[in-house]
Amino acid sequence: MQVDETGGGATCSASARTYTRTYTPGERYRIVVGGCDYRDTADAFLRAAEFRVDGDGGMNSVRKFFDLPVLNDSQRQEIGFWLEPEGPGGVYQWTISCSEGDRGGAETGSLVLS
Repeated sequence: MQVDETGGGATCSASARTYTRTYTPGERYRIVVGGCDYRDTADAFLRAAEFRVDGDGGMNSVRKFFDLPVLNDSQRQEIGFWLEPEGPGGVYQWTISCSEGDRGGAETGSLVLS
């Protein structure tokens, strides 16, 4: 996911994939969004950028970056949650999203267990 202020204004984009794995009893999966990229050019004033991942069953994680005036406070972090599947044959989905002001981007990813 990316919130980018370097082109004047803000653009937000997100990209997710589908993963297929063989179910193993008792195994836990860490769903991680590794590229939460906030690119700041120090020209926006007191905005907040938000990166969010929402999974099945109410699992979620959120990171907010607050833009400080005059500073180029670009940041890169990751967000995620643990998934404990109940058995094979399940499809577990999550939605990643980013936003700043009236701009936003979202994408859905999934884990298919056979």
